[in-house]
Amino acid sequence: MAKIAFHIATPSAQLYAADADMVLIPSADGDMGVLAGHSPVIALLRPGTIIVQDGKQQQRLFIAGGFAEVQPEKVTVLAEQGVWVSEIDVNTAKSEWESATTDTEKAIFQAKIDAVEKPYY
Repeated sequence: MAKIAFHIATPSAQLYAADADMVLIPSADGDMGVLAGHSPVIALLRPGTIIVQDGKQQQRLFIAGGFAEVQPEKVTVLAEQGVWVSEIDVNTAKSEWESATTDTEKAIFQAKIDAVEKPYY
């Protein structure tokens, strides 16, 4: 299977870069699976989990939203915030959800909770 290059960055850091078999991204229009050879797309991303699949290995990153540029040979994600799902403290995320004052904040914290509690779509 052909590989696709994947790169994700936030305003403060590059989070991850690797080749993958498939990248699943949380587009505002629905989840989008990207393989090598995908048609070019620029997509708005909603809060959710990016899954990077390479063989039997899977990397999971939570993002608070952003943009993705898909080209046939690469996927670049520019995220507002990003963190490895394994580093999320679900109790802290639940506290943040309870103290959120806007629907946007609640959506971000709910997506963060779901990233931990619902690892599969």
